[in-house]
Amino acid sequence: MLRNIAKNAKDVSILLALLIDEERQHVGQRKLAPLAMMPRTPDWQP
Repeated sequence: MLRNIAKNAKDVSILLALLIDEERQHVGQRKLAPLAMMPRTPDWQP
């Protein structure tokens, strides 16, 4: 069960990375400044 949770967390972080990438393209850096404060795990980065 813990393994499933870890896998889901990784999937969610990948989706988050994709969403943030979309935001960056549409909005630019101005709105993203707060997101830069979020902790990043190695596999989280696009």
